[in-house]
Order: sequence, then C-alpha cells, then structure tokens
Amino acid sequence: MVARHYGEDTAEKPKSLWLFFNAPPFWAAAVAVILNINGLVAPVWFSGVLQKLSASVVPLMLFSLGLALSWKTVTVRNMPYVIPVIAIKMALMPLFAMLLARHLPIAFEYQAAAVLDLSMPSMVLGIVFCDRYRLDSALYAMAVTITTAISLITLPFWHSMLMNSINR
Repeated sequence: MVARHYGEDTAEKPKSLWLFFNAPPFWAAAVAVILNINGLVAPVWFSGVLQKLSASVVPLMLFSLGLALSWKTVTVRNMPYVIPVIAIKMALMPLFAMLLARHLPIAFEYQAAAVLDLSMPSMVLGIVFCDRYRLDSALYAMAVTITTAISLITLPFWHSMLMNSINR
C-alpha cells in the first residue's frame, strides 16, 4: 500500500484497496489458508512438483537483486535513507518482538521464531513492488544488500539474547 501510494501506478484505473491484493504472494497465501482450513492435503506428486519449483526461488530472487543493484546507488549520499531501514529492521523490530513475546502466553519456541523472523533482512520481493510502482529499485536493492550483510552479525546476536533470556 505504501509503494502504491508513493509510487506511480501504471494502470489508469482509480486506486482501490482491492488492487493491493492483486499480487502473487497474496493469492498464494489465500489459497494456502483456504486449503488448510478445509483440511485438504496436496497429493504427493503435486508436493514434489512444488518442491522442485521452490528450489529455483532463491537463485532467481538473488539474480533479480543483482540486476536491481547499482553501484552508483551505494554512496554516502544515500546512507541517510538506508540507516533508518537498518535501525528499524535490524534492531527495533526484534527488540519490540522480544519485549512483546515475553508477555504473551506462548511457548518459547514460538517466541524465538517471532523474534528471529522480525530480525531477518529486508525482503527481496520488495524489488517487484518497486518496479511495479516505479520506485527507486536500486536504493531498495542497496537496503536489501546491506541488511543481509548486517544480518550475519545481528541474527546470532538476537539468538544469543534469546538463549540468555532462557537461562535467567
């Protein structure tokens, strides 16, 4: 919704909230929820096909990230735009999740999953939204690349914080 609001929608139609849901991840999630609620189990052959297809997702996403990344964007001038992303995504969101999860009556494993999920780097799929709404894909790719590199330090940090909170 943010990308659609600040970007340029290529469609001439009025901006409707329903257009936001016209993206493959939302359709896939909706179908998965419907199948799960109805207790339908995928046939073994279909699960095998999906497993083979899923093996190509990571290389394709990394390839698209590489195509969107421009070394001209990696400058000191763009750091004021990326620093808030780093602070929010790598520090504030996991801290908020850790504080909130402590007060929820759920098992530690689920608390840890929530904290580690929110401490993950920015998603590569956002480049698709940047391209779709004509936003700065190169700047977004820079943010994804930097948060991914920083996550090599922050993920073990948040994991150790979780383990220390268990030992108390």
